[in-house]
Amino acid sequence: MKKFILQFSFLICGIVLLQSCSKNNQETKYVNLDENIQAGSTYSLNLGTYADRTAVASITTQASDYTVSQLDKDAASGCSIYHFSTDSKTKEKQTVVLNLTGKKSGQCSRNDNKTVISINFTVQ
Repeated sequence: MKKFILQFSFLICGIVLLQSCSKNNQETKYVNLDENIQAGSTYSLNLGTYADRTAVASITTQASDYTVSQLDKDAASGCSIYHFSTDSKTKEKQTVVLNLTGKKSGQCSRNDNKTVISINFTVQ
């Protein structure tokens, strides 16, 4: 009887663990940054502040007027860095949207962390 109860307990625990991994748990964090920059200067944002170095970064919305708007990897840390510059002073805000997607460490492979960063540039 004890053996049956022990086996049944393991079966229930196994079912509970499998159920938790079958759900697609995606957490999305939204970050909004308002930045003032001088025309001709370069703005850099270390994305390691918002995600680990294994996160995949992409630009989903590009500014309408820019000289440089790109993602690079920092050789020392391995983190993504976003760079922006423009030579034009405009009255309109320049908006860039970045997506960072990475896996939660130690969790089921279907569980993602996603960060959406909106940067609103005022060029002076």
